[in-house]
Amino acid sequence: MSAIHRLAKNTGILFVSQIMTFILGFLYMIYTARYLGPEVYGILSFAIAFTIIFGILADLGLSQLMVRELSRDKSLASKYLGNTIVMKIIASIITFLLIILIVNLIHETINNTIVIYLIALSVLINSFHRFFILCFNHTKKWSS
Repeated sequence: MSAIHRLAKNTGILFVSQIMTFILGFLYMIYTARYLGPEVYGILSFAIAFTIIFGILADLGLSQLMVRELSRDKSLASKYLGNTIVMKIIASIITFLLIILIVNLIHETINNTIVIYLIALSVLINSFHRFFILCFNHTKKWSS
């Protein structure tokens, strides 16, 4: 199989999977909105939007920076990984504390506060998940 054929096949598969993800996400959101109703869905939407804004602070571009630096010098992978994990943990703790502070300042109800905290934990854990996926994908490429 030629490199061009393999590239076209891989690109096509990624394109189809992205389209499927969008369609399934759209259908999932419609189902969720109908199932929860306007009030509860509004609380969930607010919690997701609120925490995703702060989720940017938990990453600070460290994932992309690590990939770029590892592409330059693969021998420093363990050093970069360790330092980046420590920085992401510190940034995540600060981000979560900031979320707690702001939620308490805006005086949300206890139910809304719990939903926001749970979604915030999910966003922060997902930030680490994406980081490790990036590291794994690039480390796998380097080892071959």
